Amino acid sequence: MTGRSALSGLAVIATTYPVGVALVLVVLPVVEPRAGPLALAAVLAMHLALAGLALVPLALRRDARPLRIALMALAVVSVVRFGGEWISLPRAEPANLGVLSWNLELGARAGEAAVDGLRGVEVDVVALQELSLDHVAAIEADPDLRRRFPYRELAPGAGVEGMGLLSAHPILSREHTNDPLALEVVLDVGGREVTVITGHPFPGRIGMAGPLPVAFDPSSRDSALLRFRARVDAAIGRGETVIIVGDFNTAPTEPAFGPLTTGLADAHAEVGFGPGWTWRPSRLEGLGLGVLRIDLALSGPGAVPVAVAERCSLPGDHCQLTARFALD
Repeated sequence: MTGRSALSGLAVIATTYPVGVALVLVVLPVVEPRAGPLALAAVLAMHLALAGLALVPLALRRDARPLRIALMALAVVSVVRFGGEWISLPRAEPANLGVLSWNLELGARAGEAAVDGLRGVEVDVVALQELSLDHVAAIEADPDLRRRFPYRELAPGAGVEGMGLLSAHPILSREHTNDPLALEVVLDVGGREVTVITGHPFPGRIGMAGPLPVAFDPSSRDSALLRFRARVDAAIGRGETVIIVGDFNTAPTEPAFGPLTTGLADAHAEVGFGPGWTWRPSRLEGLGLGVLRIDLALSGPGAVPVAVAERCSLPGDHCQLTARFALD
């Protein structure tokens, strides 16, 4: 077989990839897999589509027309599925409340490093997950943080259960729950009460075959997300202005994302640009970017997102997520 005919045959074989991924992207929202290999495919759906870009050089060959057609079909399906995630129009309203969410990743940084990561952030509220005693001691010992955030609710944990909130505005009430893992505070923002809820449901279980992930079981996480959403709905039902931030361990392509976010404003989907990825395996932190969007900033009636940004240059598996809201 000549080199030219081998490349032609490879192009024909490669056509099966974009065709298969396009079919998976169409099927996943219909079947909403809750466990198994398809549930893992739902987590990685955007990445499966992006991997098709590797076939573009092969598709440029004159005799690779079927591959070009298949890639175009995958592109169309991907735009339909993910276009709203990547491209949003900015809003002109002035923001009057900035909130930062950051999973400190237990064991990834000492308390002083956590404090260094908060220096210079221009927000009113900081929500922290996986907060340890070392982090708390460093925060309380830092005069600049105490000055900028005189109101604090810090509940460190021995494991990844620790949570905390730093606020420039007075805290009127606070409640910490373990089921679901959440910290809920009511702030006095210039005479207006705003409820901020930060959550951290634990991730689902990944099934491995040697070094490769082959399945996913998020059932316990999904139950925690439903209980968390019930807490959010209760606050909205009381007429409160609610802002929700945290590490929710669910990607927008998963079935659990809809029940968590439906009826709420998703800051990234509303005003973000690009994938908004906020998490990466620790061994990839040197890339300076995330690979999954699982840290979220949401809001109920009365709080409109006007800006959102990710800061991924710090060590650890999570980026900092900053969202700014207009309180109407």
